[in-house]
Amino acid sequence: MGQNNFNKNKPIKYFSIFFLLIFLFFFVNGFYIIKNTDKGIIIRLGKLYNLVSPGLHWRIIFLDKINIVNIISVKQLITDGMILTSDLNLVNTKVTVQYKIFDPLAYTMSNQYLMKNFQQSIDSVLNEVIGKFSINYILTKNDNIISNEIKQKLQLIVRKYNFGINILDINLEYFKLPQEVEKSFHDFFLIQENRKHYIRNAMLYCEKKCFQRKKIIFCIKKQDKSYILEIIIKKLSKVKQCNNFLCLYNLFKKIQIQSTNLRIIENIFSNCKQFIIKNNNILLIIDKNYKNNIFKIFFINLI
Repeated sequence: MGQNNFNKNKPIKYFSIFFLLIFLFFFVNGFYIIKNTDKGIIIRLGKLYNLVSPGLHWRIIFLDKINIVNIISVKQLITDGMILTSDLNLVNTKVTVQYKIFDPLAYTMSNQYLMKNFQQSIDSVLNEVIGKFSINYILTKNDNIISNEIKQKLQLIVRKYNFGINILDINLEYFKLPQEVEKSFHDFFLIQENRKHYIRNAMLYCEKKCFQRKKIIFCIKKQDKSYILEIIIKKLSKVKQCNNFLCLYNLFKKIQIQSTNLRIIENIFSNCKQFIIKNNNILLIIDKNYKNNIFKIFFINLI
């Protein structure tokens, strides 16, 4: 009887052990560890269920799916292609976009089409930014201005569409012309350099000629000043002579006037018996000698 009961319970016992082993297997395999550099996203039956922090956790196998997202490491996306510049030239570009995940939930939700959308966003921004510059500016100027503008516009796009990433840096590794236009552009640069060289030589020649002309003008002015000074000295000498002649003339004129006055007075006195002297006294002339003396006195007073 006891043997029969043991035989009947034997399958049940085996099934219990089997289910216990399966339970232990699922229970043990349900444990998982999230590293300090990661975040875990639990997706239960196709829906976002929970955000898991670093540490030891447990999940229901076959119901929960764990997506581990690294939020510390810097990821990068490299893209290249031809872009049309503002002066209608084609330029080959290779751009490296460095980014880091800061929102694991948003990143996981958009992860299915993230890379495709992100790639399209980068291409759109590159065409917009690089397309407004000339090929001469792109190949000769500092690319920091272009990189910063690409970074700003790309950052606005990833925030607007909630990609859950943050743009760290944009590296324009090279701008290289297509081979079919590289030779033509090299010739263009050579022409530009030759043009600058000729302009520089022309300016130097012009400066040299201007200096020579200034020197000649200075010498001419110096000669003119010497000549003018010589003329002035001659004129001043003539003026001095004229002044001397004028002084002599004035002196002679004065003498002539005095002589004329003297003769007139003499004629008058010779026919007058009396005359008026300076002190208003009337003198009667008695003899001729006295008259002559009075005349001499009068002449002396006139002088």
